[in-house]
Amino acid sequence: MFYSKSIAMIYDYIDAEVVTLNDTITAVIVTASEYIDAKVVTLNATIVQNLIDAKTYTDEQIALVDVSVFVSRLKAYCQTTVSVPTNTYTKVPLNLTVYDVNSELDTTLNRFVCKVAGEYSVKGQVMLSSMADGERMSVTIYLNGAGRCSQQFVPVHSASSWTAILATVSDIHLEVDDYLELWVFQSGSARNIGIGIQQTWMAVHQIG
Repeated sequence: MFYSKSIAMIYDYIDAEVVTLNDTITAVIVTASEYIDAKVVTLNATIVQNLIDAKTYTDEQIALVDVSVFVSRLKAYCQTTVSVPTNTYTKVPLNLTVYDVNSELDTTLNRFVCKVAGEYSVKGQVMLSSMADGERMSVTIYLNGAGRCSQQFVPVHSASSWTAILATVSDIHLEVDDYLELWVFQSGSARNIGIGIQQTWMAVHQIG
């Protein structure tokens, strides 16, 4: 009888401990589930914010790309020795660039070919060797191979090892596929074009 009572008490104790353990496990699971749910919500919010930030950054970068695509800037120069005959207009070979934002320099035809319609500022310079007093020199920027959109024509008043001349154009309107070329003329005996970015070049900048 004593043993039966003791065994019953042990069973009751075990049952109570199991119930307590089950309650504890359930509470831990609930707490863990709530913790995980909170972390998932936080993680989702972080992911969403990161996606928003990434999209904003991407949109900003696309905007920058779009701006660069639609702004034309070029400076090209001559790096090939060319002799300019007497009394003959000669096209300047523009075959290297300092910068060319929209890849608009045609090095085969030696011309700037417009890709974006708009208003442009154009400048050109040519240096010739050993011009003599009284000789004449001209620099011309041609539009589409015919119209002279700018020309400087001056006599040389003092001989020097090199003579420079500058032709400029402001606010010229260009359409897509319009092209600009740099030409030089001189009235003396054959003269060489000065080569390099500081001697013979053409710059084309979109301004509107």
